[in-house]
Amino acid sequence: GIPHEGIPGIPPIIPGIINSTTRTLRSGRLKYPDAKLVYTDANLELFRRRILDQIRCDPDRGIDISMLRRKDLVIPSDFFNGMEDNIVSIGILGCKLKTFPIALCNLHNLGCLCLSYNKILTIPAEIVLLQKLHRLDINHNFLIGIPEELGYMPELKTISLRANPKLKKLPESLIPQISLQRKQGYIYCIGCDHLFPSVSV
Repeated sequence: GIPHEGIPGIPPIIPGIINSTTRTLRSGRLKYPDAKLVYTDANLELFRRRILDQIRCDPDRGIDISMLRRKDLVIPSDFFNGMEDNIVSIGILGCKLKTFPIALCNLHNLGCLCLSYNKILTIPAEIVLLQKLHRLDINHNFLIGIPEELGYMPELKTISLRANPKLKKLPESLIPQISLQRKQGYIYCIGCDHLFPSVSV
């Protein structure tokens, strides 16, 4: 769901990472494809209001958010309040984020998260709260470590960690997941081969 045409610096691998699908939300019904909202407002609060307005208009519809190439973006801790059940996909790319937005960990239905082309150093242990997350893309950052908790997220099918030069080690908890997901046909850990030389991935 990322409108990539005409955006310089975003490589061909990015399009298609965040896919539009129907979701089961609070009502338990499959209703509509995700609503796509792209951050184009100069004011972040105005964008937040757009999201909340969408939820009020259609509380059973999933929302796919894209924030692209916004200089030194800082996401307030309360930004996602009132959206916990509706956000199903987020792409925050090239925004120079220096920290992983901890508020993301409250999004119960989040299935796909892309934080590539930022300046993130660590992923918080609270990410384990995202039990519906099936894809995590955090390429081209400055990660220095990965939490053990990532190995305890059974729905997580793919982690992409390309171009994180400071990342030297992954937690042991990921090893059984790599083996399991490979058997099921998933490329579980992209860009991690050199970090697990003893594991065939």
